[in-house]
Amino acid sequence: FRGYGESQWSPTQEYSTTSHACDLSGVVATLGVDEVDVVGFSWGGLVALAFAAGCDRVRRIAMIDVPPSFDRSETDIPVLAYTFADADAALEAERRLSPRAAEATLAAYAALSTRPSEGGQLVKKHDETFLCRWPFRRDDRWDELRGLDLPVLVVRAEESPVLPADVAGRMVAEARKATLVQIPDCGHMIPIERPADLAAVLQAFLA
Repeated sequence: FRGYGESQWSPTQEYSTTSHACDLSGVVATLGVDEVDVVGFSWGGLVALAFAAGCDRVRRIAMIDVPPSFDRSETDIPVLAYTFADADAALEAERRLSPRAAEATLAAYAALSTRPSEGGQLVKKHDETFLCRWPFRRDDRWDELRGLDLPVLVVRAEESPVLPADVAGRMVAEARKATLVQIPDCGHMIPIERPADLAAVLQAFLA
């Protein structure tokens, strides 16, 4: 994603889902492939949906723990740490967000998602604009979901605060070819808390 990790940040804070889908379109065009399967977690699931809705190369998509629309505004977001005194502090912050994750997974994620800053501190590898604004909260992509004529996998964490059970059920009911799988004993961060379970679900779907 632009604005995350080692990707460039937008100088104008242009971080809409549509912009990310355009970035993905550029990647796929560069690869020169005729068909792709797209898997997206959280915001990435919306990008997968937007990309599939505007592209005839997508064979199937998986949307992991994300609804097509939101009740809260883009500025009504939780307070998340951005600066850390050291690696232990960054690790503890990730542990609070993903309490069921293996320690080695948390350590790797904390290390890969931060970078050195002034005074020996660490900061998150993402644009600070995401501390006060989540642009995807403006999305309403139900029509795009209904319009897809391809297999859609909806993955929901059993204890997700992001994708309510009734909304996940509605997604499957309103999409033409959708399947719902729930990951038990898991919060929103499925790839970190239950990576093996998620991998098994995706392997079955993509096979």
